[in-house]
Amino acid sequence: MGKVLVAIGLIAILLFGGWLVGEETVFSAGAASMPVTDRELIRNGDFALFSGSLIDGWQTRGGAVTNAQIEATADPQGGPAVKIFTNGADYATASAIYQEIHLPTTVSAAALSFNVRVVQSFDNEPPQAGELVNGWIAIVPVSGDNPPDTNNAIVAGGVYAENVDGLTGWELFSVALDQSGLSALNNARAANQRLVLMLGTVTNGFRLSLLVDNVSLKVSGSQTVPTFGGEIAYVDGKAVKRIDPNNGATQTVWTHPGDEAQISSVRWNPTATELGLISDHERFFSVLESDIYGIRADGSGLRRITNAPGQAAIVGGGYAKGSVRLTIFNNGSALETFSPFVISLRGAADLQSFALPPYQQTSQILIENVADLGGDQAIILIYSSPACGVNKRDVGGFVDVIPGQTVDVNVTFNATNCGGFVGAARDLSWKRDGTEIGYVLGNGPYKVESVGRATPGESWFGGSGLIDTVAWSPTDDRVLYDPIGSGGGIFVRDVNGGGPETQLINRTVLADPTRPAWLPDGGGFLYLFGGDIFSADAQGQNRQQLTFFAAGERAERVSPSPDGQFVVFERRLSSASTLWILERANPANMWPLTAGSKPDWSRVNPSAPVGPIHDERIFLPAVQR
Repeated sequence: MGKVLVAIGLIAILLFGGWLVGEETVFSAGAASMPVTDRELIRNGDFALFSGSLIDGWQTRGGAVTNAQIEATADPQGGPAVKIFTNGADYATASAIYQEIHLPTTVSAAALSFNVRVVQSFDNEPPQAGELVNGWIAIVPVSGDNPPDTNNAIVAGGVYAENVDGLTGWELFSVALDQSGLSALNNARAANQRLVLMLGTVTNGFRLSLLVDNVSLKVSGSQTVPTFGGEIAYVDGKAVKRIDPNNGATQTVWTHPGDEAQISSVRWNPTATELGLISDHERFFSVLESDIYGIRADGSGLRRITNAPGQAAIVGGGYAKGSVRLTIFNNGSALETFSPFVISLRGAADLQSFALPPYQQTSQILIENVADLGGDQAIILIYSSPACGVNKRDVGGFVDVIPGQTVDVNVTFNATNCGGFVGAARDLSWKRDGTEIGYVLGNGPYKVESVGRATPGESWFGGSGLIDTVAWSPTDDRVLYDPIGSGGGIFVRDVNGGGPETQLINRTVLADPTRPAWLPDGGGFLYLFGGDIFSADAQGQNRQQLTFFAAGERAERVSPSPDGQFVVFERRLSSASTLWILERANPANMWPLTAGSKPDWSRVNPSAPVGPIHDERIFLPAVQR
């Protein structure tokens, strides 16, 4: 076998996304320069996240049908690596993988490293004498999400300095960019250009390919951060937190007490004195799987808003109490055993274990010291069975507790559809004056008074459609929402005037537009489409794509800054979510903030309320006596 010249192509590619090149980023006079030290810019650099041939966070380029693919057990430890196939000697169309990177405002140091190995492309077809694999290092401008083109390379260089005999073992390549390379990066960054890191090959044959693994690009420098108003609330595992986007200082507002926490939404009220959140931590004490809660910005005053009051307030005492005697008729099934069987009576301090009588028979239980909540209180039957599964729930009926007396109630247990509870609250949105909260319940729009109500609230603007998100305008009575299914898209309607809905963004065969979020002035909105962030005016026109994420990486939630010039969003790669900030007028200016999900940027700086917000016992009962 003849000499084989081996090199791997490394390309840092500049992508123009349609914004004015050379336009300077304008920050407020109070902008600060925050240090950046060894920030890792590569996501999924070990290629551990993949689905079939798709490499999460990476895109592929080249003329071959398969340009690059995961080799699940190719690295020395038996883990994944990526094989980049060779398909010709044209640098402009060479096979490659690439990923967008996000530099800080200035870069003072940059170090790249990865593992590389030369391998045969096809079994039983050894390389021929004189067959070459070549590579390069380059910086090249590209437009939008088009594949990178290396014809206009402004930085170039190889990886291997010598010819290599035969196929090689794994080798480590590493390089620190010199001053000319750093200057090229800084000039590109100053010109508001987007950057992509690319690994690729060219060849004069087709029998050699490259394996790459453990790609890392670490940079140091500084990030210019404007003086932001407001704070960002978000979810971090079991905790609701807030973070100051000016300096990254965080504070834990509340922590879910359960082992498997479900916190599906966090939203500031308009005055940033209280957070609305949706949690399932009291799911066995409510007709809903998840309820809406309010909590002050400092973490005090947790209260339940839907199906108020919360269980913690009931246990805290202060309510007049009576007793309830339940006579339960088992109409579940002659062939099923429902065990364990538990009764959750609203107003009772604890769950009550109950031995369900045989099929078509009755049994009684006396529950004492039940708080009188001022109206009909739900009797929730919680059960498990081989057919239904665990912790299924039915609302068996309601009782009006009378202080100092025992009330008798007959209840029939049917196990209807293996759990007939109402549903789970999700995706809340405050009315502009803070008096009401809109949300989604059972894929339908609902609303509830922010002081709290003893029921889930009431159906909202018809409530018959299946929707995923509601967003109440910060300036008037318009609501944005995104129906689910064939009628999908983004719609708007005036919920006060009762006018018809208007479709602003259509769905396509490729993806549904979802999760709209109003800009603070009500003159436009942000939304997600195909995992990327878009913006549009209030009529759904003048649309602009702000991000260009690769397969397996996507935006999940988005929220604008108080002035609307910046956006915080959840960026998800597989199951890992990180909060990022981008500048709307220059989306190339994008940087990570913290690990977390479901962000919401307050309209004003958080503050303590003037007087109490709402005491737990101030809510609208289901029935006034």
